[in-house]
Amino acid sequence: MSASKDVELADFCMPQRAYLRALASMVVEGYYLATEIMRLASSVHGGSYEERSLLERVVLPLEHAGYVSLQLRSDENGVSRTVPLVSPTEKLIGEYVFPLLDHVERGAGKDLCLLLRRPLGDILACTKAPDGRSRGLALDALAIRLMVLLNLVYIDARVHGTATDGTMAQLLFESTSLLLSRWQVHCRNAEMVTLDDVATAVGLSYVLRSDVVVMVGMEAIEPRSQRFACEVMENSKLRIAMINRADLECVERAPSAIIDVLNRESRLVLARG
Repeated sequence: MSASKDVELADFCMPQRAYLRALASMVVEGYYLATEIMRLASSVHGGSYEERSLLERVVLPLEHAGYVSLQLRSDENGVSRTVPLVSPTEKLIGEYVFPLLDHVERGAGKDLCLLLRRPLGDILACTKAPDGRSRGLALDALAIRLMVLLNLVYIDARVHGTATDGTMAQLLFESTSLLLSRWQVHCRNAEMVTLDDVATAVGLSYVLRSDVVVMVGMEAIEPRSQRFACEVMENSKLRIAMINRADLECVERAPSAIIDVLNRESRLVLARG
């Protein structure tokens, strides 16, 4: 969200603004567990929350302001309580998501923006499309959607997925809030992310002056490449995170799982500046 929007939302407290940022990072309308958004808001945007007062102090004021749509459902585990679900409204998407898509469209085109507005599961499915252009757009969209969850800003694509017939994409992002500010994301649409893939990304990081390399594999990560990444991190300041298909499916089900994945790889990645 821009600084001007924060001024408009000055009546909201910091946890409420952080919650809005986290909800906006979902990009598409759809209902999510209120606690899922809380976890993202806390880990990525610096909000501080108590779960027992989340509904009253955060969600309901945002619903009243027209930014959040709220549903209450019965707990599926048989517990006698209701579970709050939240969705971004058209107002939130119009004020905060569309400007993000406009920024992407200027650098990457309208077709990518259209794909970004679809659920993450649809984007993952498109990585298996029969035509290379669709696969390539999906790789770009996947990288952007994952990094938007972390409040990173899309800078440029060194290699668009459409230029590789949907086999690979390399995109750059920056953060103004994390200690490690320049992120280099490599999406590899193959059976395995190999040692050569990681070595190439590491070499490129010195040219691009990246702080973090994220390797996103549509399937598996070769064990040798994981060991190599650990060796690089032990002997340099570069941080490397590996994300495989199972991780992506976890993030599709629960967006805050991206935090667990990155903390598993290197807790320093999400250190705040």
